[in-house]
Parts: sequence; C-alpha cells; structure tokens
Amino acid sequence: MKNATPAPVHVHIDRIVLDGFGFGPHDRATLEAALQQRLGELLAERAPAADRAGARPTLIAPAIGVRNAGDASGLGRSVAQSLHRGLLR
Repeated sequence: MKNATPAPVHVHIDRIVLDGFGFGPHDRATLEAALQQRLGELLAERAPAADRAGARPTLIAPAIGVRNAGDASGLGRSVAQSLHRGLLR
C-alpha cells in the first residue's frame, strides 16, 4: 500500500490587523516574509485535518506575547504560530 500524499494546503490572508505597531514598509515586508516562511513550515509539519479544511471568512487566532515590539521578523514568526494554532482548532 502506497503512502497517501497529503493534499496541498493553500492559505490566502487578505488582511492581518496588528494594533500598536509603527512598522515602516521595510518592517512590514520583513514581518510578511517571516510569517510566510514559518507558517509554511508549520503547515508542512502539521496541516489541518480534512474536516477543518475549507474557506473561512474570518480566523481569530490566539493572542501572542510580544517580547520586542520592534522585531518584525520575530513578530512575523509569532503571528504564524498563532495562525497555525487557530487553523488547527
């Protein structure tokens, strides 16, 4: 019996609301790249179950703790982890 290949996971994020951060364009790009990379890694490790698949108009992810509000890359990774937890619910 062959190992089943998991179905690809496609994620489209229209908007993320982060209140209280004064990031400039470079910081936003850094945050976006870190979020995209980390979320991809997490989904490759553990994708949502088939019964949780499908479009969601809104995903309210768990709160995150921020150690350094000026670290766009670290914040991007933290947001990715929170989104992943939200997708697995």
